Amino acid sequence: MQSKSFQKFLTIIISLVLIFTVVGCSVVEEESSNSASTSSQLQNSTLETSSTSSDKSSSSEESSSTHTCVFDQKIVSEEYLVSEATYLDGGVYHLSCECGESGDETFETTVLDYQYENIEHYINMILTNGSYKNPFWNTEKSGYATWNYIDGCMMTSFYKLYGLTKDEKYWDFVNAYMNYLVKDSGSMEGYSTSEYNLDNINEGRVLFLMYEKKGSEKYKLAIDKLYAQLENQPRTSAAEPKGNFWHKNKYKQQIWLDGIYMAQPFYATYIKTYGTEEGKTPDYSDIISQISNVEKYMKDKDTGLYYHGIDVSKAQSWADKETGLSSSFWGRAMGWYFAALSDLTEIIDKETNPEDWATIQGYFKKAVDDLLPFMDDETHMFYQVLDKGDTKDKNGKSNYLETSASSLFAYAILHGVNTGALDESYFNIGKSIFNGICINKFEVNPDADFENGDFKTSDFKLKDICKVAGLSSDRNGSFEYYLSESIVSNEAKGVAPFLMAYVEILGHEAK
Repeated sequence: MQSKSFQKFLTIIISLVLIFTVVGCSVVEEESSNSASTSSQLQNSTLETSSTSSDKSSSSEESSSTHTCVFDQKIVSEEYLVSEATYLDGGVYHLSCECGESGDETFETTVLDYQYENIEHYINMILTNGSYKNPFWNTEKSGYATWNYIDGCMMTSFYKLYGLTKDEKYWDFVNAYMNYLVKDSGSMEGYSTSEYNLDNINEGRVLFLMYEKKGSEKYKLAIDKLYAQLENQPRTSAAEPKGNFWHKNKYKQQIWLDGIYMAQPFYATYIKTYGTEEGKTPDYSDIISQISNVEKYMKDKDTGLYYHGIDVSKAQSWADKETGLSSSFWGRAMGWYFAALSDLTEIIDKETNPEDWATIQGYFKKAVDDLLPFMDDETHMFYQVLDKGDTKDKNGKSNYLETSASSLFAYAILHGVNTGALDESYFNIGKSIFNGICINKFEVNPDADFENGDFKTSDFKLKDICKVAGLSSDRNGSFEYYLSESIVSNEAKGVAPFLMAYVEILGHEAK
């Protein structure tokens, strides 16, 4: 009996020991598993934050003893910063290892790295979504395209892209657009000569390319219609200044800076291409006279800036009763004028017309030099009202850094360097203005799927573009007026010169 009882007792003891052993092992394994999981999380966290800390946690010391650093990571953060970026030069950073260690070798990142590539996507977005059926960049109009300077600016930017790259996609875009607008008779959709609107001349610049490339007679007929408008365009009276085109038939006796860009480059191209007998020197005297009048009567002697408009009759409510001038220096109006001068230094041949070229070049360089003191030191951009800086009007509205004016100034300067009208030292000035726009006004959705050709208009924003401004009975040309006009994004008056400036940068760097 005692032997059997002892055997039962021994069996119970052994069973308890076995149970305790199994439970204990399970607890140890669970703790070990939790510990391993925590260690893994800490290690992952350390890798994720390696760009901000190069310290090694004690939990990773054992693994780091077998880790060989490979410094191939380009991480843009203060941890690896060697020198900060400027509007011309990129920031310099140390290459790093994925573990967070910093190497000795460096790399440079510039505006080109993160925004110039996005400009290419932006161009593809316009090609993908825009057409004569949907000129989404024209916020002043809706529906199918008609003949107007806004679309003309966009077509100009794309024919410049074609001229630089010879990529047929740009030609196809312009060709489809212009083929729709110009009818077989040479008439243009929505165009009326009787308006005598200088804005309508601008889009005609593209027609020269169309006729040269396609040889279709309708484009030559359209060119002739626009030139006929200029031949009969009303001009300012004998009162000083005399002999300039009215801006529009309804704006009697008025010269606007805008109109110089809208008409004079087309006018000069026509004279050079069709208006000069073989063997004779082109006669640009009318163009030189009209621009000389702007220089004489519309340029402020103290600042070197230009007033938006002048009413020779001094009858308009916005016009100064003594000078006829408007009261403010509107950025985009000056931008148009600068672009016109720059373009004329390319159209007018320096060899055949040296005096004419020198006159335009002299006006242009002086205008640029007088403008630069008004460039914003921080962004390298220019304000909506150029001389007011970062101030508010009497209504509490703030003057703002405006994209279309800044783009036009960038284009004019960069193009001027490429034509030889400005020396090479001005290239970096023009590029810094352009880069300032890229950094401060050009926004792109970081989650956009460009690699798969998904180009949506909503993924891009070239912002802070003045929608429209002018001079009339209800547009008095004051500081307050220019700040009251709508501010929009992705509008052609800003987009087109932005792309034109981009073309000039690409062309310069391809030399």
